[in-house]
Amino acid sequence: MRGKLPLLSSLAVLLPLSVLASGCCSESTLVPLDRSGFVSDPTDGDSSGPLDDETASRLLGELLLSPAEFDFGERPVACSSQLTMIVSNMGDGPLEVTGMSSMTSPGIEIGPLPDLPIRLDPNASVDVGVRFTPINEQGDEATFTVFSDAGDATAELWGSTLPSVAASDEFIQEGNRAVDILWMVDSSGSMASEQESLGDNFSSFISIIDQLQLDYRVGVITSDVDDGGALHGAPSYITPETPSAAEVFAENVLVGQHGSGEEQGFDSVRLALLDGAAGDFLRSSAQLRVISVSDEDDQSDTLPSTADYVAELRSLKTSPRYVIHSDIVGGVSGCSSADSDADPAPRYLEATALTGGISRSICDENWVQALEDLAWLADSYADTFTLSQPAVAASVTASVDGIEVDSGWSFDSSLNAVIFDEDAVPEDGSVIFFDYLVQQPCHD
Repeated sequence: MRGKLPLLSSLAVLLPLSVLASGCCSESTLVPLDRSGFVSDPTDGDSSGPLDDETASRLLGELLLSPAEFDFGERPVACSSQLTMIVSNMGDGPLEVTGMSSMTSPGIEIGPLPDLPIRLDPNASVDVGVRFTPINEQGDEATFTVFSDAGDATAELWGSTLPSVAASDEFIQEGNRAVDILWMVDSSGSMASEQESLGDNFSSFISIIDQLQLDYRVGVITSDVDDGGALHGAPSYITPETPSAAEVFAENVLVGQHGSGEEQGFDSVRLALLDGAAGDFLRSSAQLRVISVSDEDDQSDTLPSTADYVAELRSLKTSPRYVIHSDIVGGVSGCSSADSDADPAPRYLEATALTGGISRSICDENWVQALEDLAWLADSYADTFTLSQPAVAASVTASVDGIEVDSGWSFDSSLNAVIFDEDAVPEDGSVIFFDYLVQQPCHD
């Protein structure tokens, strides 16, 4: 039995001359094609034959694009809805899709499109994705057309935007006056003179942060992980309300010289801040300053890199710029003075560089300038402003002192906050105003 070709049930074909010559039929007889793909022979039900090329070419595909119309309905701004368009062949012969085109407004995205041309056999199909995401108060519409050798098909799509509520927030730039300052002081046997220098000159540090009217907490831990990251001294940290704060710090910073010779400053800071050994010292809303004082480099082994250590500290705050590491160490090449020698400290230096901190030499005889520089770094103005209601990202506008600002800031949807670039932070006393549309909950 010869091969079969699928045919339309309604298609009829003239028998070839060879069949007519056999005397089975008259010259005008039309013999229908059965659904099995054989030409029915009334004289012999078992002697069917395949269609010739001319007959096969008469089989047509039928292009169908579904749905032909679709309304996404009302969606809140920035809330997406998806649709799958189906391009299919409903005919009895193959067809070739030769092209696809669309005309859309910004809120409707069609694609990705398949590689073309593409052959579709009978009952075969290909999917095309459509996404509707309203971006403003206007509605959106699109037409999508598929071209083929069996004709063209067009679908019309549209959607509308659920009306949004406008909101405004006003802020006065008063800076982030809260800052937690953690001193990590090397407690190994070679650090006696350095601890004394830090304590003796700390009054220059405290006078500046008092002058800046900062809401500070200043605590001290050691480089010895056997101390567990606990704050040293009593009280465990000083604040603007601590009587004789400079004298208290001078006592707290004398951590002794009996600590481990394997200085693990990073791990001690992690124990204090991430594991909670510092108790209520760390405030979630405050800036964080970590200052490492050591005559040797960090030898922590918990994390594989300094970048990982910095990332962990930043994870404690809503903005990475809230975390700054500074150091008083031996520098790039090490250093020497009349009272001490210090090794190079590449890991401490890297942490400082990654966070924009200050590096000063532990071998300087006069620590006043270093402490004053570190004190000024404790001050900061707010660069992050959290909006009172969830905002549509594309709708946020900003103005400072009545002047619209269209650059130097970005909106972070995960924080629902406007973050100013480092060189664009508003000045002290500035009035900052944000207008935006309230993001309504997305629904299925």
